[in-house]
Amino acid sequence: MKRICWFISAHGFGHAARSTAIMEALFNKHKDIEFLVVSEIQPWFFEQNKLPITFFSTKTDVGLVQKDAFFEDIPKTVEHLNAFYFNLNSRFRAWDEVITPFKPDLIVADICPAALDYADSRNIPSTLIENFTWNWLYEFYPAYQLELAPILSYMDSAWKKANLHIQMKPYCGDALSHSKISVPVSRKVKDFQVAEKLNLDSAKKTILMTMGGVPMEFDFYERLKELKNVQFIIPGAHKEIKFEDNLRLLTHHSIYYHPDLVHASDVVIAKVGYSTLAEVHNAGTRLAYIPRYHFRETEPLVQFVKDEMSGLEIHVDDLNSGNWISRIDELLNLSVNDSKKINGADFVANEMSNLIAL
Repeated sequence: MKRICWFISAHGFGHAARSTAIMEALFNKHKDIEFLVVSEIQPWFFEQNKLPITFFSTKTDVGLVQKDAFFEDIPKTVEHLNAFYFNLNSRFRAWDEVITPFKPDLIVADICPAALDYADSRNIPSTLIENFTWNWLYEFYPAYQLELAPILSYMDSAWKKANLHIQMKPYCGDALSHSKISVPVSRKVKDFQVAEKLNLDSAKKTILMTMGGVPMEFDFYERLKELKNVQFIIPGAHKEIKFEDNLRLLTHHSIYYHPDLVHASDVVIAKVGYSTLAEVHNAGTRLAYIPRYHFRETEPLVQFVKDEMSGLEIHVDDLNSGNWISRIDELLNLSVNDSKKINGADFVANEMSNLIAL
C-alpha cells in the first residue's frame, strides 16, 4: 500500500480539479493506494470520483483574496500572506498531528510552497505540479514588492525542494530545464447521458455558462428564454436546481459532474482559468472566454486558446450586461477542433509512480 499526501490550494476549484484528475489516473493504475487531501476545499468536490481519500481541512496557502469571480483584493492578500507565513514551524507541528500517522510515501503540492518545505523538513519525497507558481503571479503587483520580498524569497526556495517538478500546459513563464512538461490535465467524462438527464433537446444547441465554481446570478435570463433554438446550462445560478423553458439553472454544489456538462455542450462561456480551459480543450468544443488582463495568468492562457482552440473573447462588461447574447450565432459558427486530444493526467501519474516505485 502506497500513501500520498496531497496539498491543494483552495484558490478556486481549478487546483482541486486537476489534482483529482491525476489522483484518479493514479488509482486506475494502482488500486493499492490511499490519499490524504490537505486543503480547505470541501470533501463534496471529490465525491463523484469515488477515490480512497481521507480529508484534513486546514489552510495550505493564501493564493489571492477575491472580491468576486473577476477581481482580486491585493492589500488583503498581502495581509493574509503575512499571517499565514508567520511562524510556519508552529503550523508544521499542527500538520504533523495528522500527516505523521498517515505515513505518506509522497507529498504533492498543487501549488502550495509550504508543503514542499514541510516535506523536505520531514525527509519525505515531494512533487510540485503547476502551470504557474504564486511568486511568479505576485511579481505582477510592483507596488507591493517590498512588502512581499521575504515571502517571495521563501517561495523561491521552497519550489526548489521538490524532487519532481511538473509544468502543465498551458504553463506560465518559462519552461524550466529540470521540470517535466505535460499536455493539459483535466478530469475525464463519466456520464455520457447527462444531456438526457437534463432533459436537453438534441435538436438544439447547448451553451454552458460557468464561472469556475463561483456562484453568480445574472439579469439576462428572461432574454435567454426568448432564444428558442438554444438551451443553456448555468451552474451556480440558483439555490436549487430549476428547469425553466430552455434554462437549466444548477446549484453551486451540483449533482452534475462539470466535465460531463462541458462534453454535452456546443459552446462553453467561462472566465479564463486553467481547469475549465483544459476541460474544454480536451473535449474539443468551442470556448467563449472572459479574460482578466489585470491577472497575470490570463495572457498565456488566452494565447493558448488562440493557438490551440476554437475561441472568441467576451469582455466581462458584455457578460454582465448581456450584450454577449447578440454574438451567440457567431459563437455557434466557430469551427471545432475535433482532433483527438491526449489528457496529461496519465503522464503525470506515471512520473509520480516512477518517483515512489509504484
